[in-house]
Amino acid sequence: MPQHDRHTYANASATSSAEAAATNGDSSGKGARDRSLVEQQINENLRRLYQQKLQEEVPQHLQILLERLKEQDRLK
Repeated sequence: MPQHDRHTYANASATSSAEAAATNGDSSGKGARDRSLVEQQINENLRRLYQQKLQEEVPQHLQILLERLKEQDRLK
């Protein structure tokens, strides 16, 4: 598993544990704040994970395939 995936997975696991702790029978305002913080952390982790994926280059074999498909569309 690549380094960034392990880091994100570790953060997601820790967040899941924190979320479980935040929702265990606490109906006070503190529980709602904890859930909000957990949701914020989950959002940040997902954003970080997918932002890294968006910055990766498309593999060469997929670029070739896309070029072939575009050429087929032009010939239609």
